[in-house]
Amino acid sequence: MQKQRGTSCRLAGVVFMCLILMPMISNADYQHSLGVQGGWFNVEADYVTPFGLFADLGIPWFILALAYDDSSDWFIPIETKLGYQFEISEGVKLRAGARAVFGFCEGCGEGPWGTTVLFELGIRYEDSSGFLMGLELPVYGLHVIHDSLHDTTDIMHLTKGISFIYTQMYFGYAWKL
Repeated sequence: MQKQRGTSCRLAGVVFMCLILMPMISNADYQHSLGVQGGWFNVEADYVTPFGLFADLGIPWFILALAYDDSSDWFIPIETKLGYQFEISEGVKLRAGARAVFGFCEGCGEGPWGTTVLFELGIRYEDSSGFLMGLELPVYGLHVIHDSLHDTTDIMHLTKGISFIYTQMYFGYAWKL
């Protein structure tokens, strides 16, 4: 168990270093872009700055579909992502980012709720027409459980099998601004 945790921490360190070093070594000629993309995990808006930083905001639709049961009036899951994309050739980009998935709940009571944080590496293809597609693989994941009833917070390291549930293959469209 300790060896697995050490490997996961090293992988998270690699992703973090990519986020720091990629803007320093990139010479890509980026433009602002705003896109919409969707896959099996979520639907999200994607904003990319001229120097490669990106921010996404979306709704994990499969969590939303499974969220309604007898214990809640309504539940809205939200996912955010912040990262950097590095252009390796025309149209092909490597991406590194951190994703957080959390929710807002009305009528869920005082019980536990959680936030999932994933560190991801991905590859993305953007056509000159605006069409895009990509694949993002989580290399490390945490699930933070907040229990307001007992005033506790627990952190659970996600195993590789569980974190790969969050693998995202998506298609979309981006407009250059």
